[in-house]
Amino acid sequence: MARYLYSFKMNSYIILTERLGLRRWLNSDIDSFIRMNKDNVVMKYFPKTFTDEETFEMIRKINSHFEINHFGLFAVEIKSAREFIGFTGFAISTF
Repeated sequence: MARYLYSFKMNSYIILTERLGLRRWLNSDIDSFIRMNKDNVVMKYFPKTFTDEETFEMIRKINSHFEINHFGLFAVEIKSAREFIGFTGFAISTF
């Protein structure tokens, strides 16, 4: 599966706080997100941990949701470190 997302500018924040920035996903988020999705502590309240392919599919669905609905799950970044730390937002459930 291709490891390509959309090419947004690094600091194209949608929402800013003093410490955090919410933005669309970047290619540089993928490896961190894969590690998070394999971590049992991080995924404690999810049904299971995710494989690489399941993580890629989740990102594809997040981006597709944005394209269709013009809102969705934003990547969260620590502004000072430019470090991806997770996601937050709203999405239409499909279950």
